[in-house]
Amino acid sequence: MSSLTPVEKRFLEALFEMSSGYVLDHTDASFGSLFAYRRVNIHSDEFSINGSSKANKLRTFWDKASDKLVATITADMLEAMEAEVELGNFQVEPSLFKRGKSIVDRLSGRGPTIKPTPIATPEADFLALEFKIPDLTNLPVGGPIVPIIASRLEESRKCMKSE
Repeated sequence: MSSLTPVEKRFLEALFEMSSGYVLDHTDASFGSLFAYRRVNIHSDEFSINGSSKANKLRTFWDKASDKLVATITADMLEAMEAEVELGNFQVEPSLFKRGKSIVDRLSGRGPTIKPTPIATPEADFLALEFKIPDLTNLPVGGPIVPIIASRLEESRKCMKSE
């Protein structure tokens, strides 16, 4: 089972123009040969459990195959797309293509791992703010307290940076 996230799947679905049930302009034969090259029978019953369209088979493949295999076949698809673009037969949104490559990199272990997005809360927003250390010479306190306050403020700043 691949670790593709729902967001990554949405990007790949947009990149491969899957909303109509097709995958780009692949025929059954060209789609099958793309997978057969990697010894996968995409037209088998295993990948048809959610429907027989090429898009549904690809979605099922994403759910069943390993990260490595999904990365390999997605990279093959991107390489074929790139060739069609260079030959002038196809146009692709550069940002989608770049995102597709970053998904391949992550799945193959060459890219950044997915970190959970922190939930925005008033406390988190407050803690993310950067505060300047005030000029302590103008404080209405005297004596040895000023260096103590300064060191505590600096210690707080270091703690915040290291989380």
